[in-house]
Amino acid sequence: MSRALLVVPPLVKYTAGPLLGPAMLVGAARDAGHQAEVLDLNIAFIRASGVPLDGARSAVTGDHDKPREALRRVDALFRRQLGLSGEASGRVADPIGSAAFSLELVQQSAERVLESFGASICEALAKQAEPEVVGLSVLFGGQVYWALAITQAVKEVWPRAVVVWGGAHVTAIQACLSELLRAAPSIDGFVVGHAERTFVELLDRLADPARWPASVMRRERQGALVRAEGDATVMPLFDAVALYDRGRLTLPVQMSRGCSYGRCSFCTYPAIEGRYDPVSAHLLQRHVVQARALGAALSFKDSLVDGQRLTDFAAVINRRVRWSACTKLAPSLSWRLRELGERGCDTLEVGLETIVGSSQLSIDKRQSWQVFERALEASTSAGIALIVNYMTGFVNEDSVEARAGVERVAHALRQSGNRGRLEVNEFQLERLAPEAGRSHLRITRTWPWASVCDWEPIERRRLHALVG
Repeated sequence: MSRALLVVPPLVKYTAGPLLGPAMLVGAARDAGHQAEVLDLNIAFIRASGVPLDGARSAVTGDHDKPREALRRVDALFRRQLGLSGEASGRVADPIGSAAFSLELVQQSAERVLESFGASICEALAKQAEPEVVGLSVLFGGQVYWALAITQAVKEVWPRAVVVWGGAHVTAIQACLSELLRAAPSIDGFVVGHAERTFVELLDRLADPARWPASVMRRERQGALVRAEGDATVMPLFDAVALYDRGRLTLPVQMSRGCSYGRCSFCTYPAIEGRYDPVSAHLLQRHVVQARALGAALSFKDSLVDGQRLTDFAAVINRRVRWSACTKLAPSLSWRLRELGERGCDTLEVGLETIVGSSQLSIDKRQSWQVFERALEASTSAGIALIVNYMTGFVNEDSVEARAGVERVAHALRQSGNRGRLEVNEFQLERLAPEAGRSHLRITRTWPWASVCDWEPIERRRLHALVG
């Protein structure tokens, strides 16, 4: 039997409940007879900031149910501690949140974190039983600074512990992992992809490093990158929920991996999650029982839940808990919404992305305005909040046309009376997105710890050459 500790570095984005990945690994480890716990330094950091979080539940359920203004204040504190400035790229909207800096600057920020919080990190670690393996869950670039600091603290508190990083961000920067192992000697290994089975295999073979899974990429044995082996049927174990905002407590659940659509050129879900792999809807029953016992809502973390799966999930849940999911706009969605609302669906998120025709063609995602209007009307009638994701700044997009699209969608939401909201994001070019290989742009810069790239349109580059 081995002992593991899963650590969540601060990400300062969410307070409604625990993360799914670490809970899945704990569930898999305990099922196999090992000991495993989660240390959530994200919620600990947010609580220690002194910014009040608790209060009335917001108007929606799921990822968007959060005290937004409070988290903005915590995020400002988080960023000030990093001491980062300069080296920002014009096409990377958030260099700090993307870790779009040199190895040296990222390491300097990690050292600043250690100077400010090293004692409290070590104290939090020392309260745990000594583990043989420490896993760090890194979901996005903004966690890298703290993850590096935590790794160094782990080696100080438990010199013999094996430190392995995993999570969506590690998968997104897989091309740089060999370089990062050389640059960060305190990291013993990286794992790419979902890893429930690989994690158990590592714990089983911990005493003999020569027999560690090939999918644990480490300094001593590097070859072709091997994706970890997951198991989506594992039941996640959420041990400590007391620190979360009980007024909006939400448990994550994922009933499919990959994306059933999987054709958007800007999206990395197929590359990060792998092929589409749904889990039988009847397994949702145990998640509903768990959420109901804790007085929590459920939030589906699937890339998207298609219409028929939404109906299947609604039948299993049947109003016992509130729930949210992400789905695709489709003509059939509108006539399903009333039943979904009657069976507990509180919030649906849709990726409208853009209503600009040329941009829809560019990203390989056609969306009908009429389908959106009908879905908006039907969701409002059904009492379901609609979160609409929209993006601007696509390659060669006309900025005036893009802004007009945002205003049209915002106006439609206001006029509908729906309690959802419009979320507008700037296009970012991800390393693993199909768009990164397209001929209409050129990648101009990358950073080892960042999943995003700087870029320029090919047409503009040619024009500059002609003018010069």
